[in-house]
Amino acid sequence: MTTQSPLERELGHHKGHQSGHLAAFNTHYGKTNSYHSDSHTTEKTCIYFSILNRGSKGFYMRLSHRGHKGIHLSSCTISLRTNRRNVAMSNSEYLKDALLQQAGSFIDFDEMRAYIRSFAKELLTTSKPDWFYKGHLMVAQEAQQSATSIEQHEFLNRYKQTLTLAQNQQHEPLMAISNDNLSLTESMTTSNTQPMIKKKETINMVQLIDTYINEKIANNEWSAKTLENRKTSFRVTLIQSFTACELHETDINAITRNDLIRVRDTLAEKLKTSTLNSRMSDITSLFSYADMCQLLTNKSPAIKLNIKDKNKAVDKHIPEGELNKFVQYMHNDYKHNSKQDFAPYLKWVVSLAAITGARQAEILQLRKADIRTIDDVVYISINAEHEGNTLKNATSERCVPLIDGAYGFNLQHFMKDVVSTCQDNSDYIFRLTQATRSITQLFSKVFKRYKENNESFPKTATFHSLRHSMSTLCLNKGMPEAFTGKLLGHAQSITYGRYGSSGVDMVTLHDELK
Repeated sequence: MTTQSPLERELGHHKGHQSGHLAAFNTHYGKTNSYHSDSHTTEKTCIYFSILNRGSKGFYMRLSHRGHKGIHLSSCTISLRTNRRNVAMSNSEYLKDALLQQAGSFIDFDEMRAYIRSFAKELLTTSKPDWFYKGHLMVAQEAQQSATSIEQHEFLNRYKQTLTLAQNQQHEPLMAISNDNLSLTESMTTSNTQPMIKKKETINMVQLIDTYINEKIANNEWSAKTLENRKTSFRVTLIQSFTACELHETDINAITRNDLIRVRDTLAEKLKTSTLNSRMSDITSLFSYADMCQLLTNKSPAIKLNIKDKNKAVDKHIPEGELNKFVQYMHNDYKHNSKQDFAPYLKWVVSLAAITGARQAEILQLRKADIRTIDDVVYISINAEHEGNTLKNATSERCVPLIDGAYGFNLQHFMKDVVSTCQDNSDYIFRLTQATRSITQLFSKVFKRYKENNESFPKTATFHSLRHSMSTLCLNKGMPEAFTGKLLGHAQSITYGRYGSSGVDMVTLHDELK
């Protein structure tokens, strides 16, 4: 089985592990901090192992390296080369403990016995899930079939016997092995057989967050853009708040609703109500996921965490007349002092946002190949086909026709001055690069300056208001909700999704917009 080199480097620090959830457990090790002059300075770091399923592609193991307060340092992924869960668990243990290599690398029998004694001590001091023993026993059995010496057979026999004792919770004989007072055979025969008691596996909030995100990735539920945003909200905002309340390493079954209220109060100090409620929804989703995975012994404590927002909802749309004035200002009066290549094209960015309702990032990443024509209808294709392009979610991929004359938009000039002047199909039509593609602050300054000089223009308006304006316009003109959803890239309702799954054709969508 081939492993990636990052895994081998991480396992070089492996000193044993504490079992947690069968899909996420951790190992703590001391790592020398090379950034300090004192070579003895150490910091506590963790490696989280997540066993996940990619459906038809089988199981894989995800290793996430975390530092102080759960800060994500690095990660890597290794295929376990199987679609069977029990085999995947065995393969993962094989990778971590390198049992087969150990069985053939001992110098003499005394070294083998020392390893068994150390292993027995580990089993006494750390709880293991049932699949741990089954996986190890399976690997040991396979290893014994290819053993080439008496010493290897003897080691594997003793190893299996030690595992069996631990699996059956027979602590006294395990202590005898760890102290090397009795042989394994004597321990097995002189001990009283005790009923095996399965211990509930534990998992803390940091582990739960990591496992939750990894499963979202494995199931392709989050796009690259969504993943980027959600990693921040989960792995930074939530972990920091749980850490501030000293709950980040607490077993999730020990967390109460009052604890979550404390977390909410901590977040409320720096977040507005709407954002705070989004983070509370994230916490609710985490505990729902834990419940689905049967990690909770009782009901979820994440109940009614949202708080009522007493502030009146801000009207974000721009009236049609005011929007028309703003678009004309951008084309006729606005001057950008920058010598950047994109400066002459800023007016077209605003025009496209106004007539399509597309998000700023979606417009700025448009390439020449994304301006297409079908049945004489010119439209933009919003997709992630090009390297570096991202979408907010799966429903964001869509096509939107360009309406000649809307808000003064001149389709002929746009094609001649903007699209046709691009050299290659992969060129950004607004002459942006990967470095200059995010010009959010620039448009913030444009809107701020315009609002200062035009009292009738909504003071709450931003670039994203152009998207709200399109939605409001469609609503007031009586456009069917399914059509508006297709235009804006919103998820459809169940009714539309079930009975209109074939979608809206481009010509019909063009005529409806016109």
